[in-house]
Amino acid sequence: VLFRGLLLRQLLLRTQMSLLQLTLSLGALFSLLHWINYFLSERTFLAPNTLLTLFLLAVAGNLMVVAQGHLYGAWGFHAGWNMLRFTSLLTSGVHKGLEGEGFNRIEGSGAGVGVSTVVLVVVVILYLRKVRQSTEDRLLPT
Repeated sequence: VLFRGLLLRQLLLRTQMSLLQLTLSLGALFSLLHWINYFLSERTFLAPNTLLTLFLLAVAGNLMVVAQGHLYGAWGFHAGWNMLRFTSLLTSGVHKGLEGEGFNRIEGSGAGVGVSTVVLVVVVILYLRKVRQSTEDRLLPT
């Protein structure tokens, strides 16, 4: 709600930043705030790969909101990601410590970075299709 519902929408309306600049900046801020949160609350450092995964997923979520015009798809994706993440930690029996360690184990893994990259590529493709379709719709006579 804070990043995509408030910041993204307001900054799109009130700044001269392009969509690319805005989604990348908010993705970086999202990652940075996770890093600060886990450092302050648990004294856990999130690994660079973990921050990269968070950044890629944040950018994908921002594009979902812009393409769909609402938060529901991004919320659903975020909830599903968290469900899979926590389920994998609980069922593996390897996570008995801090949540930040779990972030490093899942999001910081090669698989976490790979999956987040694939998610971003798919969202970009869908976003570009939507933009192309809406451009074609405007050009067609009614």
